[in-house]
Formats: sequence, C-alpha cells, structure tokens
Amino acid sequence: MTVKKRIDKDKWYIPRVVVHHHTEDFEVEVRYEADYKTEIEDKVVNRVINLHYPDGTKKTVTQTVKLTREVKTNLQTGEKQYGDWTTGQFEEFVVPTLDGHVSDVDKIGSMEVDGNTKDQKFDVNYAAYKVDTETKTVNRVITITMPDGSKKTVNQVVTFVKEVTRNPFDGSTIKETDWKVDGNAS
Repeated sequence: MTVKKRIDKDKWYIPRVVVHHHTEDFEVEVRYEADYKTEIEDKVVNRVINLHYPDGTKKTVTQTVKLTREVKTNLQTGEKQYGDWTTGQFEEFVVPTLDGHVSDVDKIGSMEVDGNTKDQKFDVNYAAYKVDTETKTVNRVITITMPDGSKKTVNQVVTFVKEVTRNPFDGSTIKETDWKVDGNAS
C-alpha cells in the first residue's frame, strides 16, 4: 500500500516517521503551491457623439463606461490568468432640439458594453427646415346669355397658398399652415 502524505508549504522539514518490519511502503509528496499576485485591470470604452450644427460648429458629447477584470499572476512562472470583464451600458442619448432645425436622428439608443466592445462614434447633423409654398388655383367661368342671344363670359380666379415645413433629410411634413386666399377674386 502506498500512502501519500501532503506536507504544508510552511513546514521546512519532513516529519520523522518510525517504521517497523510490518510497515508498508509509502511515499511522501512535497508540493509547493505557487504564490500568486492578484491585480485589477481596467478598460475604458467611449462613445463619442458629435453634434454638427448648421453654422459649421461642432459639440462633442462623450459617454464613458469603465470595465474591470481580475488578473492573477503566477510569481514563479509569470503566467497570467485573466478573469471575465465586468459589463456596463451606454445610456440612451436624446439628441437636443434646435429651433428651426431638425436632426438626422432623434436619439441614440442605450447599448450594452462588454470586454469585446470597441469605442463608438456617432455623427448627428442638423439642417434647417425646408419651407415650401404650395398654391392652388380655383377658376370659375360664368357664361351670361344676353337677351339678343350673345354670350358674355366672366372669369373669376382665386388663388390659395399654404406653407409646408418639411424635414430636409427625408422630405416628411413637419407642419403646414391652413390654406389662405392670396389676392382677390377677379
């Protein structure tokens, strides 16, 4: 029978054992466990949002998420063991409004961030509303038959106008005025 006895690394000797003729063979195994140093590694992931204004200026908003993980280093061999990165999240970013202008996106959604996530970059562009004037003409033709059988024609024209404000990026209607008479009937 083989007996393995483990010796604690803090003991500097192998204890004495008394043996007799009936003592079975045995092994003494001495195993030293490596010392480790544990550190915390961090990583920063950024989401940069550039707001490009119509006058050519730019405002940059940076969202930052810090991730960490444990790194365990074997002090004898230098070998490193890496733990899993923590996770985080970029919060939803609602694009600020600008009077008389519209942005090409309304918001940038929230996003999970993990150890594989790379830095993110978004560009938001503003453009002035596009205002179109629409017209509509209504014609009325009045034909008068005179007592002598001749005919007299009177044309009356009324023109209506309205302003339509459109999104310059997709052409959708943002708002429009009511139709109004432009000029007088003739």
